Amino acid sequence: MIRRVYYAIRRKIFLAPLPHVKLVQFDGVRRFGAVYGGWVVCTPFIHADSVVYSFGIGTDVSFDIGFIERFGLKIHAFDPTPASIAWVKEHHDRPDLIVHSYGLADFNGFRTFYPPDNPEHISHTIVPKTTHAAPAFEAEFKTLDVIMNELGHENIDVLKMDIEGSEYGVVSDLVKKKIFPKQLLVEYHHGMYPGLTRKDTLDSINELHKAGYKLFHVSPTLREFHFIR
Repeated sequence: MIRRVYYAIRRKIFLAPLPHVKLVQFDGVRRFGAVYGGWVVCTPFIHADSVVYSFGIGTDVSFDIGFIERFGLKIHAFDPTPASIAWVKEHHDRPDLIVHSYGLADFNGFRTFYPPDNPEHISHTIVPKTTHAAPAFEAEFKTLDVIMNELGHENIDVLKMDIEGSEYGVVSDLVKKKIFPKQLLVEYHHGMYPGLTRKDTLDSINELHKAGYKLFHVSPTLREFHFIR
């Protein structure tokens, strides 16, 4: 109880510059996945034919597997990191988890992909960095409209983004193009990469609010924000 109150206070302080953004309560909200890799979803809106995109695999697909097993659906998972693709194929090679070896961005083409500072970590980023544990490489990225067209989807029921700083540009691109997944699960990386600030995250949340999204869950870390439209 004390911990929940503490998290609620932290959330209120974080969102204080956006007093018009309210946390909306829904029935059937459930978490899928491990403590580290889990996400929260409004389950009444999900069924076996739901279209789910999961951007950012790393070495944790507990959310994806839990979601698949609960609803019997397929998930399209994306990550341009070769080590992530290899890990998924080795540990979770299954037909209902369809893996794509490119990433999501607000542009189409190749961009320098920077490894993390810690060699034990796997998350790469397109945000320019001066330090990293391994050499950078060129990775492929696509915009969401291009991906949807290639995969033959007109709508998305759930879109999860853990894309290491690219989320800010992607959110703006979706709003500009009026592409509105029913549920949007976003990890924001303010303070984790050069030039990304708390204000950038607040501006992005406000942009989604203006586009009709309601905030229904915020993680205790104040990084994972869950929206529904």
